[in-house]
Amino acid sequence: MSEHMFGVGKGEVSKAECRRVEKAARAVRSDVAFTCVFLRGTGWQHWFSGPNRGEPFDRQMADEVLAAVGSIRVKRRARRAIRAEGMTT
Repeated sequence: MSEHMFGVGKGEVSKAECRRVEKAARAVRSDVAFTCVFLRGTGWQHWFSGPNRGEPFDRQMADEVLAAVGSIRVKRRARRAIRAEGMTT
């Protein structure tokens, strides 16, 4: 069975925030996982995944999980990293 991925976002998520999000998601749906990784060329990304059962089940699962989790806090980038890329703050 394939996976349905949803709630995709960018930005680094702290370990504590990852644990909070995973716990909130699993409280609603035990078959959902939260992933946060650094992808070369893309940077930090995070998403949820669960079993792909097709519409309308996928949408219902995503709505339930995202409502339970709320907003996901990402780390702010260091000013030094922003300056290194030639951006101004």
